[in-house]
Amino acid sequence: MDIKEIIVTALLVVLILFLFYITNWQQKRKAKEVKKMQEELKVGDNIVTFGGLSGKIVDVDDDEIIVELRPDKTKVAIEKWAVSYIDYRDIYGDNKEENHANDQKKDN
Repeated sequence: MDIKEIIVTALLVVLILFLFYITNWQQKRKAKEVKKMQEELKVGDNIVTFGGLSGKIVDVDDDEIIVELRPDKTKVAIEKWAVSYIDYRDIYGDNKEENHANDQKKDN
């Protein structure tokens, strides 16, 4: 092997290690953000699970939440780890007073 082959091989190995590090770092960062969000769930949050269920939290325990599903208001118990994200859209009009108060703040 001459010096060019060694340099190309070394650069290729460094590039592969760099890409592996970046992707692994991003996954860990995202997992940490999701874990923090799951720990901070509170009553009244609209959530969506990894399975696609969406609803409003009506009770929170240590590692379980009770969610009221829409539109028939069925209540189900879900583990906190199953919550994918908090849905900030107000598609059911639950927070009309809150939204009205926010509109008035914007006007001032």
